[in-house]
Amino acid sequence: VNLKESAGKVDIIAPKNLNEILGAELETLSQSNAEKYNVEGGVVVKKIKAGGLLSKTRMQDGFIITGVNGRDITSIEDLGKLLNGAYGTVRLEGTYPDSDGNYTFPLNLGDD
Repeated sequence: VNLKESAGKVDIIAPKNLNEILGAELETLSQSNAEKYNVEGGVVVKKIKAGGLLSKTRMQDGFIITGVNGRDITSIEDLGKLLNGAYGTVRLEGTYPDSDGNYTFPLNLGDD
């Protein structure tokens, strides 16, 4: 009997690799800041690096990612799980500190 890994199965993206893949410094939002900004949790985009995937969006430093394609996230691990195996364009949803609005940024992961 030969066991093979199913086609298309990919390991979950490790949080440290997510910084490199997206071209940004990311950090899980602290619980105290989540309460302060009235969100369940999320991922803070501390710094967007030139030439990275996030630099191709209109997102700015300080953005708090709270969802991907309508699904809530509360940590870098959640973000990695939702981006794992994704291709084409995904929607990153969230807010900025001290902002009343929610924002959505399309992120092209390639392989349309």
